[in-house]
Amino acid sequence: MHGASTYLWTAWDGHFEDLGAVKIPLGGDQSNYISQPYAMSDDGSVVGGETGRFQKFAMIWTRATGMVYVSDFLTSKGVTDHLTWTLGRTVFITPDGRLMVGYGLKGLSPAVRTWIVNLK
Repeated sequence: MHGASTYLWTAWDGHFEDLGAVKIPLGGDQSNYISQPYAMSDDGSVVGGETGRFQKFAMIWTRATGMVYVSDFLTSKGVTDHLTWTLGRTVFITPDGRLMVGYGLKGLSPAVRTWIVNLK
């Protein structure tokens, strides 16, 4: 794969874990396999940021889901309110991993707006 991954470092054993990026479908531009973390829970169980090279979208990583788009994560939980949004970046995760905050575009409006998701 081309691009860059997000890594999680654990202080107690000095181990780097490759969290990857959102998977690019077969035939897709493999240079889009890029992720940049911007937020993490205190225990490292939830990581958020953005993924993609030219077109960037909010991402979330957990052990259960791996690296996925926030929109796909929400859809898998039965949430549909986000479907009119382009979720651009996750910028904050509370220390306990319960809330995630980011920004994006709602509908066709050019104004950047903030979104908040209760993860638990």
